[in-house]
Amino acid sequence: MTPPSAAHSALDDNPSSSGDQTVYYALGGGLGHLTRTVSLARQLAAKWTGRHRVLANTEFRQAATALVATEPRLELTLVPRERDTPAARRWVVEWLNEVRPTYLSVDTFPRGIGGELANWLGQADCPTPRSQRWLVSRPLPTTYVESFEVRDFVVEHFARVVTPGETSLLANLVETLETSPFLLRNHDELPSLEQAARGLGVSPESGAALLVASGTHDEVRRWSAWYDELARRWPCDLPPLRFVCPRDITLTGYDEAARGIVSPVPLIDCLPAVRLVLGAAGYNLSHETRTLGIPAIQHGRPLVRPSIAPRSKPAAARRPTGCHRIVAPPRTSSRAAHRSLRQRRQASRRLAAFVALVGRNERSAVPAIAAQSVGA
Repeated sequence: MTPPSAAHSALDDNPSSSGDQTVYYALGGGLGHLTRTVSLARQLAAKWTGRHRVLANTEFRQAATALVATEPRLELTLVPRERDTPAARRWVVEWLNEVRPTYLSVDTFPRGIGGELANWLGQADCPTPRSQRWLVSRPLPTTYVESFEVRDFVVEHFARVVTPGETSLLANLVETLETSPFLLRNHDELPSLEQAARGLGVSPESGAALLVASGTHDEVRRWSAWYDELARRWPCDLPPLRFVCPRDITLTGYDEAARGIVSPVPLIDCLPAVRLVLGAAGYNLSHETRTLGIPAIQHGRPLVRPSIAPRSKPAAARRPTGCHRIVAPPRTSSRAAHRSLRQRRQASRRLAAFVALVGRNERSAVPAIAAQSVGA
């Protein structure tokens, strides 16, 4: 489980010195781009000298700061939250001009999340030569790629494209490095079962079921409401249910410890003790559960360009790659959820029955179905 190392090995022929500044552009609004970027940056920082600086924007500033703080060689800069879109673009350009990166890694959006990199990369006096820029490329809406002529832009401004465990419309335009998914931990870095269980407040024997909240503040609060429904009806003989929530979110009126709310940083450190994951089908959670062999019920979101871009065009919902089984939200997909769990050896019949039950929203039948599942 050393996915970034393949990219690192291919980039390792770049000489580095103590005065170099490697900048990792990870703007995206949440924590997904940042988590994937830290996975790569920590590998490069272990080999390259100089400063390694991560640039991000996120609603979850406390969680972002805590994540990057786990890697002492990395420095985090967050775009000031009070900036509107035009001001944020200008701020990013000014910051890049001040830092003058020796090397530049851009996650997902080659032109920048709001187009702010387009002119900066094309200027004659850009401090980062093309040979020292690479794009970590993930799927983008075809309409966006075509309307902004992104393929031509990548050929002109990037020397390498890295595809971390997924296909990309931008692969093979320049030198392309196909790697395994980027994860924050190697196998030998994962905590023991006992340590992971302790962090979740469960016994190693029982493990835990995890509902992972992600997205915007509003989306996290919707996940919280669904967790409340699940928790009230969760059979006591199943692995205890825990709710993973960014520490920036304040859910008033609740005792977090009593309610089963946890905020592990990074999330992957608690997964050795997890028996089942429920959540969205984001890049990091999907690849983490798949790599560790953890059964997962996940649903996809529409693939759209983030709202910071004024000319964004939504694309149809897609099924993200690298997941066990992507299903629609649980209330409308009980059969698919049940089939997904049944196909995974790690998933018990009791968990399968319960998740299917939640999908049908037959709340009153929970005790009876749980009892039948235990006896089966």
